[in-house]
Amino acid sequence: MLTASHAARISGVLGCEATWLSEALPFLQDRGKSNVWHIYGQRVDIRSHLRGMHPQVCPRCIHHDGYCRKEWDLSITAICRRHKCSLVDQCQRCHGRLRWDRPDLGVCHCGAILQSTTGQDINPGVLMILSAVEVLMMGEPYAPVTWLSVGLPAIASDLSLNGLMALVHAFGVNDAAHQAGRTQQFTRVARTHEWVGILERGSERLRRFEAANRSQLQELAELVSQSLLVRLAKAGSRGADAQVGLHVLEQLFGKTEARRLHSNHIQMELFE
Repeated sequence: MLTASHAARISGVLGCEATWLSEALPFLQDRGKSNVWHIYGQRVDIRSHLRGMHPQVCPRCIHHDGYCRKEWDLSITAICRRHKCSLVDQCQRCHGRLRWDRPDLGVCHCGAILQSTTGQDINPGVLMILSAVEVLMMGEPYAPVTWLSVGLPAIASDLSLNGLMALVHAFGVNDAAHQAGRTQQFTRVARTHEWVGILERGSERLRRFEAANRSQLQELAELVSQSLLVRLAKAGSRGADAQVGLHVLEQLFGKTEARRLHSNHIQMELFE
């Protein structure tokens, strides 16, 4: 995978400034016990939130605009908000995963023209999340009134892009109750169709979360990933990220259990 360390060597070939390219390419910050990625000036704590080796694209956007959108490099952007269709991460002809070194933006390495998926009815909450991703990618805050319309607590209006991805991932990653936290939630880059499911489930569960009573919160607690919420509560790129993570943990699992989970996670890191 190309990273910021390659910027100076390839900027001349691409005809762009090395400084701009170094911010656009992923940069790994070694923090000892946990590594942090930076891309487009944004911090990304969870490796699987970046597409890595296999890109995803909207062929319709490429056809109309002639370029790839930077938010496609984020796993959460699995749906094109403009064309109301899923992004594509494999060729319909050879069924191979898309590669960065394909002959053209809209062409697979096998030579086939990439085809868009058919349009679909997209949950308004999913579209709102994708809209927030686009705004946060530009370094702008998101409007609190918009967050409230999705059903998130008001404090979520201060979430960073890093925090938003972790929150949606936590609420949507499990498709059934009592699925234990798995290391691959942090490391394996889910396919685009898997992230479509994460977005749909995460949006619906977040909408239910704010208005839920005690018994409904207990039902949600069986569906939400504890490990991803603990990661959000431990170290967000903004203080608000950690506050939201801890708030959701306390609402779903109770204050005592939330603080125990949080404390255990920190202690485990000390022995890594």
